[in-house]
Amino acid sequence: MKIGKVDRRTLLALAGATTAAGAAGATGIALGVYQGRRWEHWAKRVPPRPEPLSPSVFWALDPEGALSVWVPRSEMGQGVLTSLPLLVAEELDVPWERVRPIRAIANPNFGFMLTAVSKSIRVLFTELRQAGARGRVMLIQAAAEAWRVDPSRCTTEPGFVVHRPSGRRAAYADLAEAAGRLAIPDEVPLKRPQEFRLIGASPPRLDIPDKLTGAAEFGADVKLPGMRYASVRHFPPEQIPQLDLAEVRAIPGVLGVEVFDFGLAVVGEHTWAVLKGADVLPQADTDFQDAETQDARLREAFERPGLTAESEPKDAPFPDLGPPTVQAEYRLPYLPHLVMEPPNATAWVEPNRCRIWAPTQSPRGVHFSIADALGLERSQVEVQPTLLGTGFGRRADKREVQQAVQISQRIGRPVHVIWSRSEDIRNDGYRPVNLHRMEGWLDGDRALKGWRHRVASPSILAQDPAFEGLDGLVVEGAIERPYAAQHSEVRWHPPLELNLRLGFWRSVGHSYNAFAVECFVDELAAAAGEDPARFRLARTNGRHAEVLKTLVEASDWDAPLPENRARGMAVHGSFGSVVGYCVEVSLPAVASADPGEAPALDGLRVERVVCAVDCGLAVHPDGVRAQIEGAVAFALSAALYGDLPVKEGRIRPSNFHDAPVLRFDEMPDVEVHISNRPDAPPGGVGEIGVPPLFPALANAVTRLTGHRPRRLPLLARVD
Repeated sequence: MKIGKVDRRTLLALAGATTAAGAAGATGIALGVYQGRRWEHWAKRVPPRPEPLSPSVFWALDPEGALSVWVPRSEMGQGVLTSLPLLVAEELDVPWERVRPIRAIANPNFGFMLTAVSKSIRVLFTELRQAGARGRVMLIQAAAEAWRVDPSRCTTEPGFVVHRPSGRRAAYADLAEAAGRLAIPDEVPLKRPQEFRLIGASPPRLDIPDKLTGAAEFGADVKLPGMRYASVRHFPPEQIPQLDLAEVRAIPGVLGVEVFDFGLAVVGEHTWAVLKGADVLPQADTDFQDAETQDARLREAFERPGLTAESEPKDAPFPDLGPPTVQAEYRLPYLPHLVMEPPNATAWVEPNRCRIWAPTQSPRGVHFSIADALGLERSQVEVQPTLLGTGFGRRADKREVQQAVQISQRIGRPVHVIWSRSEDIRNDGYRPVNLHRMEGWLDGDRALKGWRHRVASPSILAQDPAFEGLDGLVVEGAIERPYAAQHSEVRWHPPLELNLRLGFWRSVGHSYNAFAVECFVDELAAAAGEDPARFRLARTNGRHAEVLKTLVEASDWDAPLPENRARGMAVHGSFGSVVGYCVEVSLPAVASADPGEAPALDGLRVERVVCAVDCGLAVHPDGVRAQIEGAVAFALSAALYGDLPVKEGRIRPSNFHDAPVLRFDEMPDVEVHISNRPDAPPGGVGEIGVPPLFPALANAVTRLTGHRPRRLPLLARVD
């Protein structure tokens, strides 16, 4: 089946699919996509519940007037256990202190349940508000019937229905049973933005108290009676007979070593024993390519025609415009996810039944795959998502869940599988390595006459041999740039023989295309002799221009700085939002370098990051700020240190000592300026803060040192 070019919305469910070569075919994946889109809009069935009022699968009101909201998205720090219940509570008009979130078990009545591409609020915004509004109408109707008054003369206050002419009040708790007997209305009015009480007000997050007290349950916290623990070591089958397992079996607490298609599982009584046992085993022999070989493969890709992703004029060949005003090449490496909580899952396989507890971004994807693998009906498989100790796209992968199921099935007990940090780094699904060739033409008036962007990158989707056509993820962020040119072209050049497993990394293609686009815009501005901010403002409009204006003002862009400091900026739109950064950097002394040589960046510090964000309606502004602040730390870690060095065919990094992330003392001051637009639909937030940070940092370093860094990371890895 030829899939070809499809939009990102169509591709959102792919994050739930296994991405290894030879895994589920692209045909099956694509069918899951379209089926997932339909599921989101089902008339969802409400299961039997003891609460007297539950007109929606998403919520129920108990006899005391407390609201339970079932959250069908995974909580990995982004705040969905707060923001999604907030939408119901706003329209239902329930006091915030009476709201209780519940993590939904995988069930088709909740939709596809995939937490990815910053879509949680965007997809459920209207549906959850309507669900709450229906309950509010039913409570008003119940009160009006009891009082024998016109329901249009009634309104609500938090937890009460009020009859305005008489001032009579009835608590929701007293009306819930009568309201629950009424017909559920189809069409209901929603609040106007000026009536919002919770949306836009940032009430306290509901997940924080349990996290502070230790009551919160992450995947690593699951414990069951009679449970065994297991840690895995991935090996090709042919290498396993050569291994000496005696030392592993001798470790106190180790109960055995089991052989599976993925390698070995050390099974034992506790995590210390199984992690120690796995650590005794050697690293598998692999033939991964080093950076020089990767670069050679990427350059070879440019020798082939590639696939056109965008052209202007449409379908016209790119004309001969003569020598470009500016040409540049940018390179970004493979990147692991480096999730804080190592991959883990718990499974209990019994006759005709399987239960799973997992920190997964795709509970329904787990549900489908495990039911099919065990030959069970989906009603016989229960998947309970736990809290996630960060996700970044890594937990759309299902391998640790599949391993827990295999091990439990063999030993006949519940099993908790946990990977070591080194096993995760060396067996991750990585962000693809990529190389960009950029050419730009300015005419005599410094207008953008031509823009040509060629991307050489392996494809996440093309890991399946059945996939054909253009992978839209590779070029996202390259084809939606805000800078119009008279002639433009974006092409993808797939390289051959790059053999690392790929995965969905936070913001996917935007994370590297924004770097190439926004660094190149700075280079064009320099060629035009213009200030980078003014150059952008003259060539953008709408939301991008407004974000730029906010950024210039909030960052004091034009204010002088000491000699050893400089600012850089970038702006990028993704996931329905627009984000701009001004990054301020410093060096103890800007060392001189020979012409053509990069200056030493030892001592480079990011002092200040100013962010302007337009995410439409900001449902929970404090959550938006937190997401941006977290994205700054995440993206700076990758920009400064992120790499995946390979030596003698093996991935070298094994833990945070040689795969460093930003430390507390390296975190800059971060200011977030939200252009809240209450009448606009909400945009995404979880991923939008990552892409423009990379180029804003590089542009700042360029202005500070006079040298353009075109490769990341900026700083050497710690050995």
